Amino acid sequence: MSVRAPLRRKESMGLHKAAVIGAMPLVLFAATSLGGDGIDLNITNDGTANIFVTVYDTNTVPATAVIEHARISGFTTVSVSATPDATGKANISWTAISGDAGARKCGHGARVGLENSATIQVHADSVCTAEVSGVIKQRDDNHRVLFTDCRPAKVRVVIESVINTPTPIAMSFTGAFRNTAAV
Repeated sequence: MSVRAPLRRKESMGLHKAAVIGAMPLVLFAATSLGGDGIDLNITNDGTANIFVTVYDTNTVPATAVIEHARISGFTTVSVSATPDATGKANISWTAISGDAGARKCGHGARVGLENSATIQVHADSVCTAEVSGVIKQRDDNHRVLFTDCRPAKVRVVIESVINTPTPIAMSFTGAFRNTAAV
């Protein structure tokens, strides 16, 4: 064995380390460019009017907004990323409200089993309503609550708003409140 053999071995080990360290950023970049942790989705406004859209990733607990009250112009697409479920698919829900304060319209929907690059068409073309379900209790002449003859009720209320942002709804009742424009 020559005196130069250990020196060559050290040189080759140094080159090997440099190659591994140099290639590491390329491997990390490739993983993120191939989707990494999320499923890439395209949210498309399928109408001519501007709308404000919120998209929820329903694979997270609780559901997480991936875009919140984002203005999307007519026939425009916005890209978002959602968390895959156990099968590698994305599940989302969305709400939309029109940008026109004079003739407010709403929309909502949900999509499950979405694969990478799926397109979700969103729109706001329905009357904005809220749904309240709970128990209506009778009151006597002095406005005291009577706990007899309670009955379940479902009430649908049309929401009219003349401001440019979604209107929070506040009601006093006993029961569950579900805003169907936000489901």
